Amino acid sequence: MITSGLSFFNKRDDKSKLINERKEEEEKKKREEEAKRQKELEEMKRAGTNPYKNILKPTYRLDEMLNVLREITKPPDSLYIGLGYDDTAEDNRRHYRRYYSDELENNKELMGEPPFIQYHLKKGQSRGASKGWWPFGGGKEDDSGAVTTEQIVGKFKCLIDIECEREKKEF
Repeated sequence: MITSGLSFFNKRDDKSKLINERKEEEEKKKREEEAKRQKELEEMKRAGTNPYKNILKPTYRLDEMLNVLREITKPPDSLYIGLGYDDTAEDNRRHYRRYYSDELENNKELMGEPPFIQYHLKKGQSRGASKGWWPFGGGKEDDSGAVTTEQIVGKFKCLIDIECEREKKEF
């Protein structure tokens, strides 16, 4: 009976190890994808294509064996995403858009410092919360020593511009 109670702690340790392993795998995958993107970016530079364009149009060449037009300058999938479809080469609907794997405000090439103000969204009670009936590790305490049940559940991003009408007209 005592060993069954202790197995709870072993399962919890196994779960935390599993969570840490998954985080490490995800981080490793992100690093590999970023390395692949950098490698393909360098290849595009060496080939003479401007890798910093946001939109690329395909070029076609006639495949004489099958007598069809084939696309010859397809950009890498890790840098661009293909959109549209051309029935003929003159349709000009097919194009490739630059693809960013992370939020644009996290990309230092596009934006230096993120322009947004961030506030944490919280839920719970910060004052007047009870510790509960469990005497061991009941609740968190804030800086003043009061019991709190607050948890951060998200974030709110905003951009605030304060201006007066007179200055708006001048500039």
